[in-house]
Amino acid sequence: MIFFGRRRSAVAPPEHLETGKWGEAIAAQMLQHKGLKRLGERVRIGTRDEIDLVMRDGEQLVFVEVKTRSSEAFGRPLSAVDRKKRHTLSRGAIRYIKKLKNPRGSFRFD
Repeated sequence: MIFFGRRRSAVAPPEHLETGKWGEAIAAQMLQHKGLKRLGERVRIGTRDEIDLVMRDGEQLVFVEVKTRSSEAFGRPLSAVDRKKRHTLSRGAIRYIKKLKNPRGSFRFD
């Protein structure tokens, strides 16, 4: 029998991806504890753009990029958000906002 589509693997995902998912979950919990409402996680916009977390802080949309590090040996998380990544995040946020029928308030990046 032939199946089409994605092949499932019994191999566990790479450790850095698991660390990233863990960091995103912790970040979402922390932001919710501060009163933000979670609107989405790992939100795909188009074929190239993904936003780790989309939150709402009152009337403000918050686009969150999470960088999780097990140590600073690979650099500080902020250093991983270079010019290209900022451009990708901006493009994804603009596309997300355009999909909203009635966007209200402002937005920010965390």
